[in-house]
Amino acid sequence: QQGVVYNGNDGGVYRSEQNGADGTWEHQPYQPWSQFFTLDVSPQDPLRVNGGVQDNGSLRTWGGAENEWNSYYGGDGVKNAINPKDKQNVFACSQYGACGRSDNGGDSMSDMTQTSARFGWLSPIEFQPGSADVMYWAGSEVNKSEDRGQTWTSISPDLGEGDAGREINPLYAAHYGTVQALGLNKKKPNVIYAGTDNGLLWKTKDGGANWTKLLSKSLPKRWVTHLEVKRNNPRVVYLTYSGYRQGDQSPYVLKSRDGGKTWKNITGNLPKAPVNDLLLVRKKLYLASDVGVFRSGVRGGKWLKVGSNLPLSPINDLRYVRKGRLLFAATFGHGIFKASI
Repeated sequence: QQGVVYNGNDGGVYRSEQNGADGTWEHQPYQPWSQFFTLDVSPQDPLRVNGGVQDNGSLRTWGGAENEWNSYYGGDGVKNAINPKDKQNVFACSQYGACGRSDNGGDSMSDMTQTSARFGWLSPIEFQPGSADVMYWAGSEVNKSEDRGQTWTSISPDLGEGDAGREINPLYAAHYGTVQALGLNKKKPNVIYAGTDNGLLWKTKDGGANWTKLLSKSLPKRWVTHLEVKRNNPRVVYLTYSGYRQGDQSPYVLKSRDGGKTWKNITGNLPKAPVNDLLLVRKKLYLASDVGVFRSGVRGGKWLKVGSNLPLSPINDLRYVRKGRLLFAATFGHGIFKASI
């Protein structure tokens, strides 16, 4: 059609019917190549999904219409979360710890006050297992809230040890040396693990009063991507890394049975690609890598690919919902997929 032009960029695809004249561009509503950094799903309602999308803010789909999405927080959408016991209490972050909270499903958002010296591109927000009120938010320090994210208190020193990175551009500088993964459990909530982008691993056994650096020759100096703690046994911990920053494509999956004193490599036959997330579901492990989703028994080592029609795209985040036994996968390039497991 004469005069129709298209523009593809890092925000998606735009269309103009007037040769691209100013004010004539329309953002196309259906774009199945969305780049999700994270997602969350309400345990109360598996059709209630939100997620952070590269260059397109934080998106949500409520009310049982999985294919009807709308934006509720701006910037580069990164971390999103839903209170597991109150689906109206939601959280969304853009880059570098710019986060907001809501008590009405995101219809209105209140900005959260930063209490860390530095925040990474992604800022972990996690609820204490079993609680609707206690949660954690991490940057260079770990911060705790006991009122569903309304107020925050730092409970750690600088766990990145002041390593702000080498970037000198003021738009991007001082966002390194931050916590990227938190490991929580229900049985002993005062036991918390924290892993950083500069390869440090920490543990507190008293709710943050004292932190110990976990050291082992088994631990690579790589970006910690996830900590999975057994819900009723905080001595059992799974740990994943990504070497993408260093140009290292090796997968890293480790397991400790003694609270982080010793570690066993359970990477096994995983393909050579960074690992981004891991879930312990019943007696199975489900893992997200840059080349798909894999599962194994709790001992790891032997991994099988999950499903047959997942696009070849980096999988950044996984969520499991007991209602319907659904596993959700956030892809960086093909939107969100789900499967019954």
